[in-house]
This record gives sequence, C-alpha cells and structure tokens, in this order.
Amino acid sequence: MIKRCLALSGAVLVAGLPGAPAWAQYAKEGRACVDNLCLGDGIEALEGVQWDTAIKPGSERNPEPSKSRSLGRGETNRTNNRYRGSFAGIIGYLADGRFDNGALAGMKGVTAACETQTMQGTFTSGGGNPTTVLVSMTAEPGNPNAHRWVIRRISRKVPNAVGAAGDAAKKQLEERYRAFTSRYRAQGGDMLQVNSFSGFQYTLSAPSVPNEAALLKQNTACGGAGGGPVSID
Repeated sequence: MIKRCLALSGAVLVAGLPGAPAWAQYAKEGRACVDNLCLGDGIEALEGVQWDTAIKPGSERNPEPSKSRSLGRGETNRTNNRYRGSFAGIIGYLADGRFDNGALAGMKGVTAACETQTMQGTFTSGGGNPTTVLVSMTAEPGNPNAHRWVIRRISRKVPNAVGAAGDAAKKQLEERYRAFTSRYRAQGGDMLQVNSFSGFQYTLSAPSVPNEAALLKQNTACGGAGGGPVSID
C-alpha cells in the first residue's frame, strides 16, 4: 500500500516541505509522480495500490462490477476488435475502461490495442483524497509492434483545500512540480494543472502522442505493416 499525502485540520500538508513526510517521490527520470506512481510507468507500478472495485460507468446507484457483469454481443465484439492478445477473465474491465487489483494480472496478457483507448482506476489516499489514474496502451514510434500499458494521467481531488488552505496548497504544488508548470516545463514534457474553481483538484498529464491512432494501427496484429520499410519490388 503506497503512503500518501495527508490533510490535517483542514490544512493541506504537502510532502517535501518542512514537517512533511520524506518518502514521497515527485519526479523520476524527468517524469512527474504522485507518491510512487509516475507518468510513463508500466503496469507493474500499479500493483502496490489498493484500488477501488471497478464498476460499469453509470451504474453507481446499482453497481455492476466490471469483473463479473454480463456483456452484450455488441460490447464483446467492440472489445475484441479493439484489443489483441489473451484477455480471458478481464473482458468486462476492458469493455468498461476500468481496472482494479483483479484486472492487473490479466491486463499483462493484452499485447496490442488497435484503437485509442484508456483504462481508469481510482483509490483514496491516506489523507482521504480521491485519486484517479488513467492508463492506456502506447506504441513505440520506432517499433509499432511494441505496445505496452503506461500511466498517462494522475488526478487528485483535495476536498480540504478551500479558502486560504487552497491558496497554500496551490503554491506548494507549483513549488513541488515547478519543472512541470506551464512556465517551466520542457517542450513536449509532462504538465501540472491545478483547478480550484469546482473543488480543488490537481492533475499531472503526459504529453499526447502524435498520430497515436494511426501508430496503434501499424501493429501487425491490427492489420498494419509493423512500421517497417515497404518494398515496391
């Protein structure tokens, strides 16, 4: 279980500042991190978190767990058209675009995604802050046959960050993630965004992948040529 940010008495305690925990990691090899989850990390990084149970989107009042719910023929066909590999037992997760601890082992059997897609997982931090992590399969530009799951976005809501506490939290975040703010981030690098208008939330986002949809389809499992040179002879 990953240790996380703490909120005490309505004031936000940010690790890395005086009196804050020293265990948190905010950057690794130039990538932005929340605790020990970093943008660009693979699926293995997700295994140390206790994720909320994944449910079908829109079923919050009567939750339908992605793991066990029944899928219609259309959902099954769309999922089979989107992914390649072995994903028995996790097709509900893939159809819903949701994951939890029960999905991670099976997600390793997915070898390719033929369309732009995302998978979302949620957990609550030790300080009671809801956190959402978005992952998707990406292709290496030089080798479109090499698809892998990576973390693309991390968002955290901080309900206690209101009024003066919200102003202080924003300042602390901009200091912590200075290298990823709009003013200082490298071109094409990760970005920090802070939204305090509809409830305090901060988001770390990886840069978009140019021509991602076309790149994914180059995978030979998706009917592509693998991105290699084409002979006209």
